[in-house]
Parts: sequence; structure tokens; C-alpha cells
Amino acid sequence: KAGAQDYLMKEKVLSGVLPRVIRYAIERKLAQQALRESEARLHDLFDGTSDLIQSIAADGRILFVNRAWQERLGYSEEEIIALNIFDVIHPDQHEYFRTCLQRHLADKGGEIVETAFRTKDRHIIAVEGNVTAHFEDGKAVAVRGIFRDVTKRNEMMSKLQTLTTLLQNIREEERTSISREIHDELGSMLTVMKMELDWLAKKIDANPMHE
Repeated sequence: KAGAQDYLMKEKVLSGVLPRVIRYAIERKLAQQALRESEARLHDLFDGTSDLIQSIAADGRILFVNRAWQERLGYSEEEIIALNIFDVIHPDQHEYFRTCLQRHLADKGGEIVETAFRTKDRHIIAVEGNVTAHFEDGKAVAVRGIFRDVTKRNEMMSKLQTLTTLLQNIREEERTSISREIHDELGSMLTVMKMELDWLAKKIDANPMHE
């Protein structure tokens, strides 16, 4: 009798607990699957863009980069793990970028960041982009950046500026040349007029008019 009662009690407990355990396991499995699918979609989104996307820790360690970043800078996944962002930032830009990093970690960013990356083979890439801090429990733990390679744009702007300056110099030279020509021509005309006036004065002196 006691054994039967124990069996009934266990069956009652199991009948109440087991469905909840199964439901919890299913929900957890579904949540994990949804998370993996979400991460996969996000990964595809990041890798499907030509922008250079990165996430760096407060101490500068590189936490994540997308495919475009990796391919443009020429580092393997194994090499990226050991990189600090200041291994990538051009030395001339270290102080500026460190200031930007600290400002964003203090949640005082928001401006467009312009800096220069240095590739594995030491080529310089001019970049421009937006940077935002990632917070956990009210504390900034990482800084995310989405950059565009503006090297060619900057080169074109530099060439345009050079061409503009050249055209301005040419215009100034033309003005100077024209002014010189006008000055010389006017000088010649004045010389001729002076000679004619001198001749006329001599002629008048040689043939005075009688009253």
C-alpha cells in the first residue's frame, strides 16, 4: 500500500513537472535557434557591405571586423585576434584616434571620424565614418565603427585643388601679362604723342603767327 502511494505521488509530481521541463527545453532550443539565425543574418549583412566595420574594446583590442575590413587591410582571422586597433591606425593619427576613442567611451561622440588605416603591406587608406559606443550595465565596453574607404575621393579632391590653384595662378599670370602689354602699349602711344607734340611745338616756334 505504501509503495502504491509512493508511485502515485511520483506520477502526480512527474505529471505536473515533466510537461514544464519539456516546454522549457523546447523554448530554450527555439530561442537558441532564433539567436543563431539572427546572428547569421547579421553576419551576412555585415559581410555583404563594402563598408569597413569594426568593434574594438576599451583598451583597443579588436573584437570583430567584417569581411570587407579583413580583405581591404589584408589580415587573416588569426592575425586579427592578436591585433590592437593602434596596430592598424597610422602612427600620425594615434593621438587623434585615441582622443576620439576616449570621447566615445565617455558617450561624448557623435561626430564624423576621419582617420587613416595602414594595411598589412603598409599602404595607407584614408577612411571616414561613424563611431558609436556599446554599453552594458551602463558602462561603455566597446566602440563600433562603420568606415568608408575615401582614399580615391581624397586623391581626386587633392588633384582638383591642385588644378584649381594652377588655374588661379594662370589667370593671375594672364592678368599680369595683359597689364604689362597694356602698359607697354600705352607707354608707346604716349611716347609717340610726346614726339608729335614736340614736333608741333618746334613748327609753331619756327613759323610764328602774325597778328
